[in-house]
Amino acid sequence: MASYHLSVKTIKRSAGRSATAAAAYRVGERIECQREGRVHDYTRKQGIEETFILAPKDAPDWASDRSRLWNEAEASETRRNSVTAREWELALPSEISAEDRSQITRQFAEELVSRYGVAVDVAIHAPHREGDQRNHHAHVLTSTRKLEASGFTAKTRVLDSAKTGGVEIEQMRGLWAELQNRALERVGEVERVDHRSLEKQRETALDRGDKLSAEELDRDPELKLGPAANSMERRAKLWPNVRAGNTSPSLSAGPWSMPPARRAPLSAKCVSGWISRGRLMGPSGTQGRGAYPPVWPHSGPRPRKIAAASATRRISGSGCRRSWAGHRIKTTRRSRKVAITRVSG
Repeated sequence: MASYHLSVKTIKRSAGRSATAAAAYRVGERIECQREGRVHDYTRKQGIEETFILAPKDAPDWASDRSRLWNEAEASETRRNSVTAREWELALPSEISAEDRSQITRQFAEELVSRYGVAVDVAIHAPHREGDQRNHHAHVLTSTRKLEASGFTAKTRVLDSAKTGGVEIEQMRGLWAELQNRALERVGEVERVDHRSLEKQRETALDRGDKLSAEELDRDPELKLGPAANSMERRAKLWPNVRAGNTSPSLSAGPWSMPPARRAPLSAKCVSGWISRGRLMGPSGTQGRGAYPPVWPHSGPRPRKIAAASATRRISGSGCRRSWAGHRIKTTRRSRKVAITRVSG
């Protein structure tokens, strides 16, 4: 069944993000950020089917160079809370071919270029190998300034304004629904997508006297699971017997594949970390991915502030004490450093 999804997000410095990092991750390339002096290397990322860049006709030659393009976008912003890029996340129909998915994504990107005069960087992703195989999607990263012969110039305030931003996005949502429906019609599919809310679709059905369709539309909207929730679900499938303390053949090498009584105390390197923006950080600055089990492996009560489903759960308050896996966790007031000690007995 065809489904509709289009979301618009901003890449802003106040959240600790950059356009160079966002572009490198989505296209799976290596980009050096000249402003931060960091290298974002995602060349090992898999599942990227196609990438391309579109720019206005009078754009400079360096617009086709991804690293130069997004470094110039970063350099054009001087405020520490600037929005350096905007992302349009699109769900692609699984009922059509890869060529058709690429075509409608390119048409949508071309409309963004002609409508707002921005540079557009597109990455089409395949479904995750462990997720829903219908989840074809595209990440369309655009600049927040017009790209002209002299470089990046004026901001696209029409998308930033509270009066015009919603209207513009709604029109682009309608365009994306139209592009999908045309592609579905070409391949003989009966299903169609609608960018409007369920309430508006229901009102339209009642106006034309279609009570059956109105009843079908009288339901709660589906909740979209984000990447973090999807990752938690995939990881949870790997730990079906860990709560009972049973070992799993696929986890024989992992520290949590053995019963709780046989587990060695967690080392300081494994469990110590820093809280960055309220998140428990794991070894080497990572957010604890793989450092903790996705389900609570002990028979005791689950801590309130630290959920074992994910190591990136928030720890609120400074100076708080919580116990986890037989360890006592305390956060200091200023440095937000996590002090973890083994509880005797």
